[in-house]
Amino acid sequence: MSIPDSVSLGVEVEFLSAQQRDSKSQIVNVDYQWICGPPSEDPYAGKSPEGPYYWAEMASVLNSCKVLESEGLPTGCPFPTEPDLKNPITKDAPADSILELPDASRIRVWNRDAVMYSTGSISSTRANYWFMVRERHISVDVRNLPGKSPSDEYNWHGTELNSPVLTRPNEFKNKLPSLKRSLNAIQNNMKVALNASCGLHLHVNDSGKLHLDTAKRVACLVLLLEDPLLYKLSHPSRSKSPYSVRISTDSKAVLGDESVPCLVGDGLIQTRALRDLIEKFKGRKMVSENTLKAMERIYFMRDQESLRTILKKYDEGPVHTTRRCALVVSRNDTIEFRYPASTFNSEYIAAWGQLVRHIYALTMKSPLEFSKILCHVYEVVTRDEAVGWEAVMEAIEFRDVGPEQWKKWIAEFDGPLKDLDQQGIMPRRPRMTID
Repeated sequence: MSIPDSVSLGVEVEFLSAQQRDSKSQIVNVDYQWICGPPSEDPYAGKSPEGPYYWAEMASVLNSCKVLESEGLPTGCPFPTEPDLKNPITKDAPADSILELPDASRIRVWNRDAVMYSTGSISSTRANYWFMVRERHISVDVRNLPGKSPSDEYNWHGTELNSPVLTRPNEFKNKLPSLKRSLNAIQNNMKVALNASCGLHLHVNDSGKLHLDTAKRVACLVLLLEDPLLYKLSHPSRSKSPYSVRISTDSKAVLGDESVPCLVGDGLIQTRALRDLIEKFKGRKMVSENTLKAMERIYFMRDQESLRTILKKYDEGPVHTTRRCALVVSRNDTIEFRYPASTFNSEYIAAWGQLVRHIYALTMKSPLEFSKILCHVYEVVTRDEAVGWEAVMEAIEFRDVGPEQWKKWIAEFDGPLKDLDQQGIMPRRPRMTID
């Protein structure tokens, strides 16, 4: 099945960036000799209103931006709305590098001309830039949880690379070459690492918009695909991570006990077809009314905010992490998939990008066509005999990336990538060649 060109993608890659512990630190040979971030003790030490590591985290953000700037990529990051002399982002920032967004927030940008070249205008939106932000929960985890630090020689700060909205067919056809370029630049010019707290998040919508009915369909289809497919293609640690819990077991949609009045429209069409199928296969062990009830609650939601809420965790537990599950209705007007662990393997990211775009495209079909897809997937995943992820992938007719390639990546999860907290500092990559 071909994916409409209008189905766009955004990628978020979380990682750890190193900073020397103080101005007298030396680069250790075993950690490879290239520049890591500026000392985080001075001038970035001290308690900021934004958190204890804020200025150091923003120094890492700035370092990442300068690396991407040197690659000629349109790059941006948040700029404080209030004066903050200790924030390294504000240092030597030219006036024309500060853009004010419609929501009154500000960003600092580099290589604005590259945006003009690709879009025809200097748009006041971060969606046209490779946008760097701090990721505080990773900074906290690496300090507070044992075994999370890639190296004791450095301070580590959570950082996140956000891609621009990716829409060009050549990007998808060629496995996201611009993402590969940006990740290679960061890996080769900064001291970076990954651990199990770092996630890969993929955002998808249609022509920059998320339609409510489509979002509901995605949630219902993902209810069926989570365990037999999406977690199978992800690192095993993600199925246990508080940052990527199942909507099919932990969300308010599943654990809530609210009764739903009679549905109308698409919700009625889809749930009625599924109810008929459940009656047909009621002797199967995997068949349950709970899935149908969860879908009814999802379809009953009247707006994106209520849908966003019902897909959150029913109970976060005693330790605060996040209330989001692995599927999120984001405030960026996208559906966000948070299943995979973070990686700098651009081919794996591109494969996931095609998969989530394919899932989204399925939900854009006519009510009757989508009903057939939903019921077929339900029939496959509820069979009494064990069903492999390959059969589920075939049920949704995803063939852009074949099973053999997925198997190679999955094998690494039980091999060199088995313990994501013990990967150490990432080595340099070979330089890309330009055809």
